[in-house]
Amino acid sequence: MAEVVKELLPKRWNSGHLNIHSFGKAEGVFIKSQVQSNMTAMVSHELKNSIASVRGLLEILAKRDGKCECKEHFNIMVTELDRAKLMLDEYSELVSKRPVKMCLNDLNEILRTFYPLVDAKAIQTDKKVWLELGDIPKVYVNDRDIFKLITNLANNGLESMEPGGQLFIKTYLDGDDVVLMVKDQGKGIEQRVLDNLGTPFLTTKQEGTGLGLLVCMNIIERQSATFKIETGSNGTTFFVYFKSTEHY
Repeated sequence: MAEVVKELLPKRWNSGHLNIHSFGKAEGVFIKSQVQSNMTAMVSHELKNSIASVRGLLEILAKRDGKCECKEHFNIMVTELDRAKLMLDEYSELVSKRPVKMCLNDLNEILRTFYPLVDAKAIQTDKKVWLELGDIPKVYVNDRDIFKLITNLANNGLESMEPGGQLFIKTYLDGDDVVLMVKDQGKGIEQRVLDNLGTPFLTTKQEGTGLGLLVCMNIIERQSATFKIETGSNGTTFFVYFKSTEHY
């Protein structure tokens, strides 16, 4: 067991002989957390490799004979494998113990980089994305986290709408806060979902994982930011509040 733990711990812990019982209670909890996090990453990596291999074979089989009666079944299996990979990605994000480096970043610049990607996805489903960037100061955030956050919020918004729907992404200054707003024209969030916001695997989407919003909440917490949701029959608006640089 000690050798397994030794392999999973960061390299700085791997000098000399490892005696788990020599650590205090707090250190033991930390070690357990590190082992669980690293083991999750390793298992997730191996599972995603297997999923990619099976997915590739299914695509080959589906293309081999265009008249194959099983082609529809192959497509369903590929879709389910993609959903499984997405769930692994989001779960890995939740349990990750990776250190997060905060830097002074331009939120508007991150959105400009992101916009062509979400706009292309919207066009494929006959929807429109509007981007309105206000005059805002830079904020201390992790750019990778913010890109993931915006991606999740935008995807949720697009998936909630029928063709013809519009998604609005906006930044502005509200007192001491820099605000990121994502507004959709969907049907709103059901009350039972709002009452259990952040519950793992709770979703109203047919192909949802129930982890996307939890990932968003986790990212927001890491940035020392806060959020608010306004929802109704005409759509949902998600507000994220970042402290301006004057507060650092």
